[in-house]
Amino acid sequence: MATDQTLPPLTTSTTTTSNENQSPSTQDPYNENLNPVLTAPQLDTHIDTTPLSPTLERKNSLEKKLQTRPEAEELKERHILLDTDVAPGLQARQRELERQRVADGLRKNLASRPTAPELIERNILPDSKAAPALQSQERELKKHLRADSLEKALQGRPEKGVLVREGILREDEEEGLEGEREESGKEEVGGNRGVEEVVSGRFELE
Repeated sequence: MATDQTLPPLTTSTTTTSNENQSPSTQDPYNENLNPVLTAPQLDTHIDTTPLSPTLERKNSLEKKLQTRPEAEELKERHILLDTDVAPGLQARQRELERQRVADGLRKNLASRPTAPELIERNILPDSKAAPALQSQERELKKHLRADSLEKALQGRPEKGVLVREGILREDEEEGLEGEREESGKEEVGGNRGVEEVVSGRFELE
């Protein structure tokens, strides 16, 4: 019967047709091994020049600063750190106690300070009613007035003979005074001469 016949296999013809349609490169095993190398993407040789992250930059900067930071003794000499062996937790209290001690001493000194009249009597403060800005000019004026008064008194002083006749000055005292004046004059001249020699010698050296 026609229904009992089977079709012949077509595997051989189909395989032959597919092998004929393939390219020579796919059929060659050597080309098959090189194909992945030839078709691989090229390596990126670009150098990354982007800056470091801010965190890493801060870390590097902190390490450099820690390497160059001053020692504790140097900070104590510069009065940045307290020169004390007290624990850090008690240093604030220590500063407060020291400040209070200084304030108490200052109040005691202010309470026991002398009054203005006492300072005037001791010639520490000037006895003047002028404003502080004018006191220096007032002192200069008083100095000139005293100099003028002394000059007038010297011009009107009596002669030595009058003083001897009136018993104010004796003859021996007059001679002694004359000798003292002569000696003081010689010393003054000698001192001036020595100064002149020193000055002239200095100019010669120059």
